[in-house]
Amino acid sequence: MRLTLRRSLRMFYLAMLCVTFLFVTPAAAAEQMIRVGLAAGQNNLTFTSEGPLEVLDQFTGKTVLKLSAANQALAVAFDPKGRLLLNGKAIETTGLRLRSNTESMIALNRQRYRGEIELLPKKGGRTSLTVVNVLPMEQYLYGIIAREISPDWAREAVKAQAVAARTYALYSLNKHGKDGYDVCSGTDCQVYGGRNAESASGNAAVDATRGEVMLYNGRPIAAYFHSSSGGYTESSDNVWGGNSPYIKGVLDFDQESPYYSWDKQVSSSVLEGKLKKAGYSIGRLSGIELSALPDKRPLPNRTSADRAPSGRVKALTLISESGRKEISGNQLRSILGLNSTLFDITIIETRGNGKSDAEPKAGALHRLTPGAEQMVRFNGYGWGHGLGMSQWGAKAMAEKAPLGDSKYYQKILRHYYSGIEIRKTY
Repeated sequence: MRLTLRRSLRMFYLAMLCVTFLFVTPAAAAEQMIRVGLAAGQNNLTFTSEGPLEVLDQFTGKTVLKLSAANQALAVAFDPKGRLLLNGKAIETTGLRLRSNTESMIALNRQRYRGEIELLPKKGGRTSLTVVNVLPMEQYLYGIIAREISPDWAREAVKAQAVAARTYALYSLNKHGKDGYDVCSGTDCQVYGGRNAESASGNAAVDATRGEVMLYNGRPIAAYFHSSSGGYTESSDNVWGGNSPYIKGVLDFDQESPYYSWDKQVSSSVLEGKLKKAGYSIGRLSGIELSALPDKRPLPNRTSADRAPSGRVKALTLISESGRKEISGNQLRSILGLNSTLFDITIIETRGNGKSDAEPKAGALHRLTPGAEQMVRFNGYGWGHGLGMSQWGAKAMAEKAPLGDSKYYQKILRHYYSGIEIRKTY
């Protein structure tokens, strides 16, 4: 009797545990769909598909055209009255959805895309369309990896890039909502090349980390990444002014990067011209004020008005006949096309005999002689904004990963992003 009762109680508790698990354990989240803007302001487009292609009215869902033969062209244009034409025939809609079967790709200008294509009327114009690729998140990532990192690098570095790209995509959802899509396909978001940009190793890195996202306080982070930091990454508040607690300056391992150090020289007259074109009408320069970049970084226990702890230029002062004008390091980088804001300045005076003299590094004031033939030399380090993961640093870390450690990419991510949680969301 006691044994039977004990067995009955055990079965009861097991049943209750199963019921509790069913109600408490959240259901697995569905994979996120994402809308990628491919082009805007288009009034003449040609599509093909590897298989049958169905064209639906974007607003009613009704089929308006079917192309049963593979690689049959679909021409989309407008007639003089502003009506939408499909292979020369006018239809009564301004929005379309192109759908093929799950294995076939839809091509635009020889670029193939997974998922579906939407053609939406561009705001403010009845005779132009916005082209949007709608597809599952993981398939979107397939088209990103090789455009953002070499997929042939050490596997753990590519997996770290896959998680960073997925996280940044989720963080950026609806970034371009006013334009009718979530993210663009260029550098303002992440560079997306569709099926043509995919590689077997890149896809494998995405599959190996499927659904994994970096979270801070339960939300996807702004998982910024860049090519090479020049030895030390930067905190977010020293670059764009935002305070992201998970983007902190850390030691980098990118010394083998081809972009670790760089040099660019600009004549004083060219510099003045570029500054004027950018809205800095300061006339002839007589000096540039910027403290020297210390040999040791991060900067030792001191705050600097013009440099961040990593040594990156926060701001410098232009001195001219019209007075003093401050310009941020980011603005000057954009104006001159510099690799990064981690740089030093020297002035090179060219003499009549063809020889030149570079001023000594000591001191914050770099003097120029107005009207003289001079070169401003920017010698710097790194490539990119310096926030978040350094791709060349991640490569170096991955190459030293213990043999068989398939989770080492998480160590890489935790090095570059502070206080994060890595969670599988689907």
